Amino acid sequence: KTFLNYHSNSAQRLTKICGFKMNTLFVLKCIVQEHPIMMIFCLWVLTVLIFSYVIRILEQENPIFDFKNYYNSIWYCLVTLTSIGYGDFFPKTPLGKICKIYITTNFFYDLINLKLPHLLRRGEFSAHL
Repeated sequence: KTFLNYHSNSAQRLTKICGFKMNTLFVLKCIVQEHPIMMIFCLWVLTVLIFSYVIRILEQENPIFDFKNYYNSIWYCLVTLTSIGYGDFFPKTPLGKICKIYITTNFFYDLINLKLPHLLRRGEFSAHL
């Protein structure tokens, strides 16, 4: 329903008057502005699923840990993204290690530097707690 609200005829007229392009990126920006906590959660889940698959592919030759099992890869990404780091699974290949560094630095950078200050300014973060 939210996507349709921002992609209606009235929204198209308004964006034309203001000089914006009505496209999918505009609609996604509007949804992020309206529901930032939901978008952070959706991006987090999507990040876990994508990087679980990537780690599974990169670490197939790892003889010590069973990354061929997709659930183990999901567990590894969940533990890595929540910064718990149990150490029960870790990548052995150089590409797997680079992927792990990318997962942690990129996700936390996006979350902390881009979303949280915006939420704190709007006062929504405390309202959702």
